[in-house]
Amino acid sequence: MTVTFNDQQAVTGSLATLFAFLPQSDAYEILIKNVGANTVNFKMQHDVGAGWVDMGAEATEFNNTLTAGQARVIRVVSGAVNYQLLGSATGGSTVEFAVTTEIKRVSGGNMPLVSL
Repeated sequence: MTVTFNDQQAVTGSLATLFAFLPQSDAYEILIKNVGANTVNFKMQHDVGAGWVDMGAEATEFNNTLTAGQARVIRVVSGAVNYQLLGSATGGSTVEFAVTTEIKRVSGGNMPLVSL
């Protein structure tokens, strides 16, 4: 089954976590869009069991900038324990994001995230 989460987050002038998640599968596609007026600097990090590590060098899909109105897709394939997206914007901004993944569910099984 395909699961997509959509949300938005204010971005401040200091580097801070925009969102974090625990993986439910090994592959994710993240669409991030700057809906504010100021440029957003962002970087993806993952925790492979020894703390947070940048997933890419500057100017890669994992560590880059978004100008006003710009969107980027980040494709994550990793066996990490946790993920987080960090961001900052001089003067502040807002990003919208959508995280999509495939989760396997057995026939008649519980729906992920809505089961007690």
